[in-house]
Amino acid sequence: MDFVFTNIGHTMPESSEELPIHFTYVVRGPESPAELFEVVFSGQSDQDKKNTDGKLTSLPGAFKAGDSPIDDEVSTPASTMTIPVQCDDSFGALVIRKFKSGEFDVGDRSHLVKFVTSLSASLLVALKNIDYVHDVKEKAKMDLELVAAQAQQVALLPSEHSFDNIEIAVHYHSAGRTGGDWYGYHHCKKWNRFFVAVGDVTGHDFAASIITGVAAGAIDLWNECDAERFEDQAAALEDLANVVNHVLYRSSRGLKYMTMFFTCIDLNKGDYYVVNAGHPHPFKIAPGKEPGSITAAGNLLGDDPETKYTAQKHTLSDGEMIIIYTDGLLENEGPDALRVNKKRMLKSIPQEGPLIDRLNSCVKFATDLWKEHPPADDVTIVTLKWSPKSFIKKDAA
Repeated sequence: MDFVFTNIGHTMPESSEELPIHFTYVVRGPESPAELFEVVFSGQSDQDKKNTDGKLTSLPGAFKAGDSPIDDEVSTPASTMTIPVQCDDSFGALVIRKFKSGEFDVGDRSHLVKFVTSLSASLLVALKNIDYVHDVKEKAKMDLELVAAQAQQVALLPSEHSFDNIEIAVHYHSAGRTGGDWYGYHHCKKWNRFFVAVGDVTGHDFAASIITGVAAGAIDLWNECDAERFEDQAAALEDLANVVNHVLYRSSRGLKYMTMFFTCIDLNKGDYYVVNAGHPHPFKIAPGKEPGSITAAGNLLGDDPETKYTAQKHTLSDGEMIIIYTDGLLENEGPDALRVNKKRMLKSIPQEGPLIDRLNSCVKFATDLWKEHPPADDVTIVTLKWSPKSFIKKDAA
């Protein structure tokens, strides 16, 4: 049984790698498995040179003594059956030779059906293995790319610094290799102001991580070039939000949006302004007072280039804690489909003490509920506390 394949309409090339290939299988008896006897490229034998004119011909009709797969004597087929096969631009022929006397009969047909069925099953397994190896290679390549993207995204986050009059503690956890959350801060020394931005891109795919890079770049550039231009604190924050909105609109073209909470704190007085671009309302906890929210509203970044953001003024009391977070904190679920109750979470946070400990109390409340359940969304929590002392930025465990 031979399988002969070539390409339709192709002239015979010089390279044997592109020449018709013959696969020869031998079936010795009704219950015997098929054996691969020979694989030949046309042009590898004198007999096969008959194929070099571009026509398909059968393999040699007789095996030489000593080479025969049937016995040690010269074996000439008594009957031959040729079945044409065509698939896309490849044309082939299935050539079946019967070396026993007589024509093909019903018994031969039954055995050939079994062989072809078995061959088809083996071919299917082989093709699935090829697909599996290809998928494994592609996944490994993608994993390497995601690792590189993850490292780059982490590099976009601010490094540790010490600042006068402000203490910072941060918890940042991405649901996947890359995420859509980002946070940043900047100290404007000229006016002794502290800018903070916490954002969340819509969606949780790889494209979201690209948008975080765009936003981070826009904010970093503004911090370097424009932060000192504004004597007016509110005008500075409004300009920053408007610039980021224009950049994201031009970059995402309506495919992605970003929520973000901006704040600018006067480190001398404790006065601060906020702009909220569709972000969850931050919490505030002051000693001796009930926890509350910093309510402000605004359009998503990247949605409308004509949006003009307006800053609202607030004042921090000594030791007051601000909690700016992304929606994963309240929307992620535990194994029982339970979500964080914000009132209970806020009550679990001490009103006084080191900021890092208070942040860890918040994180512990959430993780105790989530247990080991995989998060569906990124979680970022940036906590701030203003006081006349100097502190160092810390990360939650």
